[in-house]
Amino acid sequence: MTKSRLIAGIMIALVAFAAMFMQGCSSSSDSKADDSSFTVEYTDPTAGETAPVDVVVYVVFNQLVDEASVTENSFYITDSNGTRIPGTRKIVNQEKGVSFTSDSLYVSGETYTINVTTAVKNSDGHTLNEPFQLQFKCQE
Repeated sequence: MTKSRLIAGIMIALVAFAAMFMQGCSSSSDSKADDSSFTVEYTDPTAGETAPVDVVVYVVFNQLVDEASVTENSFYITDSNGTRIPGTRKIVNQEKGVSFTSDSLYVSGETYTINVTTAVKNSDGHTLNEPFQLQFKCQE
């Protein structure tokens, strides 16, 4: 495991812990409002970041994810030409996140876009509030 992947894993765990702590501290009225607001909470890489060509992409949500809703059509990576990158999606981070591992190395110097559609649902069946996109660049 590379140092950057270890750091990314630790960061995701810390974000998840903080989210669980904050959820436990909210009032019942806050909790009801959050139930209808399913959003992306954290990504790795972050917007505009330059990542290594072997990066594993992580998207963490504010609620548990319905694994069946995470498909090649609802969660995908595209290159600057809009071509989808083949890869494997996996539910991670205590079912609040998705990792994407490309089938091959990303191209150095290329810009990629993380795409998450409103077809992604939480465990209660609520869809993502709005489509999510984020760009990052890869560098060897």
